[in-house]
Amino acid sequence: MKQKIYIEKGYTIPSLQRGIRIVEAIMGEENGLSALELEEEFGIPKRDILVKRVDKAKDAQEATKEEFANALEQFQSVVSFDGGDLQREYEQLNAAYESSAEKAAAVKSRNDDVENVAKALFKEWRAELKEYSNANLRASSQQQLAETETRYRQLMAAMRRAAAPVLLSPPWA
Repeated sequence: MKQKIYIEKGYTIPSLQRGIRIVEAIMGEENGLSALELEEEFGIPKRDILVKRVDKAKDAQEATKEEFANALEQFQSVVSFDGGDLQREYEQLNAAYESSAEKAAAVKSRNDDVENVAKALFKEWRAELKEYSNANLRASSQQQLAETETRYRQLMAAMRRAAAPVLLSPPWA
């Protein structure tokens, strides 16, 4: 009877089940499930999560690049400083640096997110290799895994290099 009432109000069984999964996921978060595990609970494949996190990491790197460019412009304007309120100029420059440092921390966090998902994906892939009964399919999948891991390592190296020039402390401090 309840099922009929829900359907009459526009709810479908899949939407109700999805709502239940949301509640379960929230409860799972309270029980220590990671964000990756929660996304998997919603049926999002690791490869899609990885792509999404790589995109977010790229966006964070772009934002950091812009932030550092702005900080550099402000620094250059202070270097050619010809009078006025030096304290105000320092505070503006320091605020630009602090903002850049926050963006750089976000880039590192995004890179770490990508790395965590990739590790889980590759671990799952290796486990699935053991389930193949056809040796040719297993060998093909192993080769794809090796090629994918190589491309991933190159991507991560490039992402880490892009994040490396981040200043650890402002040069004027």
